[in-house]
Amino acid sequence: MLSEITYTENEVEELQEQSSAEHQDEQIGGGASFTLDREIDRALDDNAEHILHSIDEALKRLDDGTYGTCDSCGKPISEGRLEARPYAVFCIECV
Repeated sequence: MLSEITYTENEVEELQEQSSAEHQDEQIGGGASFTLDREIDRALDDNAEHILHSIDEALKRLDDGTYGTCDSCGKPISEGRLEARPYAVFCIECV
């Protein structure tokens, strides 16, 4: 009878250890998920800032009369490209 109790106590200890290890894995995984979410947010913010800067530059080109001209070859940027990306600075051939 004593061996059964000891065996049961050992089982309980093993289950507690497993549960603790699983909990630690979840916390580590949760931390990694949080870090990944933070990195994605930062990348999206950086991209939004880049696009806003590009739009500001396109507005300046509109003011100075160079909007729609490729910065590389000097040829006009196609209307379709400007519709898709109004802040484009290169024609499709120079991209």
